Amino acid sequence: MMIFWRAVGIVIILICVNCFGFTSVSAAEVSDFQNIVWRNAYNASIAGVYNPSTEQIEWKQARHAGIGGVYNPTTEQIEWKQVFHGGVAGVYNPTTEQIEWKEVVKSGVAAVYNPMMQQVEWKEVPFSGVAGVYNPIKQKVEWKEAFKSGVAGVYNPITQKAEWKQMLNSGVAGVCTIEGYYTLNSSSFYGIMDDFN
Repeated sequence: MMIFWRAVGIVIILICVNCFGFTSVSAAEVSDFQNIVWRNAYNASIAGVYNPSTEQIEWKQARHAGIGGVYNPTTEQIEWKQVFHGGVAGVYNPTTEQIEWKEVVKSGVAAVYNPMMQQVEWKEVPFSGVAGVYNPIKQKVEWKEAFKSGVAGVYNPITQKAEWKQMLNSGVAGVCTIEGYYTLNSSSFYGIMDDFN
């Protein structure tokens, strides 16, 4: 069914190379005129999630570990997960009202909830970053892979297309902060976090 979102997509790709645990990593943030916030972290994984409860974007970074985060509308909290020397993807499934996670070793992994199929789609790519975005105009999930690079995708309701960022040896995350547009998603949020080690 069609509902209004406060923010789209929590679409994130993480790349990890160096230290375990949440850590302070040099990161750059750029906000474009279309209200998409991008952030990258050199030699580290990074995840960003819009929290409608606080109306803020929350970021986590890690080295030597992939990291992912998903907003859970049931608990109204963000859940985080990290995997040492691996990738992790998480997505809220409105059908089951549960967050589904997948952990991989030395690979990138992405998860996107497809409201048309009413199921989660997964993609895993060895030694590469991977990101996925559900495009409500095309009514399908679009994927992008980046060998040994971080990549992030965000659906832009203004241009009505997916936008991508890719960086070598860096984690990349993107979050759209536009509220008040609709999609065929049956939940307030769907998320994808991916990362590459």
